[in-house]
Amino acid sequence: MVPLAENNNLSGTIPAEIGVLKNLASLTLEQGEISGQIPTSIMHLSKLVIIDLDYQRLTGTIPDGIYSLSNLAELDLNGNQLIGSISTQIGNLSALYFIQLQDNKMTGTLPTELGLLKDLCKWIDE
Repeated sequence: MVPLAENNNLSGTIPAEIGVLKNLASLTLEQGEISGQIPTSIMHLSKLVIIDLDYQRLTGTIPDGIYSLSNLAELDLNGNQLIGSISTQIGNLSALYFIQLQDNKMTGTLPTELGLLKDLCKWIDE
């Protein structure tokens, strides 16, 4: 798996057209100047295993479509300006073993559905 771009100076937004990249397995855009919201079309990327969009300037909430990505193993949205809370739908991400959401503006309580993520719990214990 080759990351799209990490430690970059890319700017702009993530285009909605990203949803047509049906075979994309890793979306890695770390430490850049990407702004705006995560497009809802991300839900069409059913082969995504990694979403790493840390230290960008992303705003808005985590789109509900992310919670339908059953192959997603890593979700790193650390260091953005995301708001809202973690959806109870997170329990649908049965392959998830790594999640980072710190350094955002999110609120609310952690959903109990996190307990359904056996690989996540296993990773924390190791």
